[in-house]
Amino acid sequence: GRLHWTAVAAAGNAAGPRGGSIAGAWHGLPVDLRLQLFSALEEPGRQRLVARPELDEERRGGFASASWGRPFFWGGARLEAGGGWTRVEPVDVGPKFDRALASVRAGSIFRHTRGESGFTLELDLADSFGRTSGASWNQWLAGGRLTGITSVASLAASARCGGTGGSPMPFDLFALGGASSAILPPGLDRNRIESPALPAAAQLGERVEAYRAELSVASSPLVLYAERMRAWNAGAERPDWIRVEGIELRLERLIPQDVAGNVSLYLGLARVRSREPRFDSTRGYAGLLVRP
Repeated sequence: GRLHWTAVAAAGNAAGPRGGSIAGAWHGLPVDLRLQLFSALEEPGRQRLVARPELDEERRGGFASASWGRPFFWGGARLEAGGGWTRVEPVDVGPKFDRALASVRAGSIFRHTRGESGFTLELDLADSFGRTSGASWNQWLAGGRLTGITSVASLAASARCGGTGGSPMPFDLFALGGASSAILPPGLDRNRIESPALPAAAQLGERVEAYRAELSVASSPLVLYAERMRAWNAGAERPDWIRVEGIELRLERLIPQDVAGNVSLYLGLARVRSREPRFDSTRGYAGLLVRP
């Protein structure tokens, strides 16, 4: 019961990613050890909205990490450190190159409840140091989430901000939009600010700000949410916000927790408005994500 492993395959079109992954974890030490190897093809240049052909790539590599977590009477804390390497091959033009990085992450959760009411406060900080095609860069991302809980509903507000230094390539910049994928190691792509209602890499930049508010009813799988996010380069004028308002049906809430595990199953409908790049769209989306 201490060794967990999984093999995952993904198929699809447009942005992707498509490919496969093998991951394993050992839980027999005070720290959890994980290793994930993958091969993925992504082509955001084929999106109908906000095509990003400069990010079309095929990647192969892996990420290894060690993590420690402990519950406390007030909540819990978790630390993680890891490193990874990928071989990147642009789909259309450009030579192949290597991308390697090391990252650390710390998180904590503070919880105070009385009966069916209370609040939780989650804090998260990550820092990465990397080298892409011979050029070095570093990147940090900090975030927090405050959730108010009642017997009827929960209201949550979250915020994230980050910055990049050194000489990053486009693959290293913060990229707003796109959905999660189980075949990609999260530690390799902390620069991706995921939002399944948005096209992948709707905005790119060395700096990022992202805010989200959501309301969920205790007896319902429906979630109402609003997002504001933007990315820009240092020294440039900040662009207008990308605005997203939507509703999600989170079906994992209907599955018993001992069966669901790390399952995310959702259907959503969202109104998206952006001036840079300019588009105004109502988008439907769906996703199934399993991380055993």
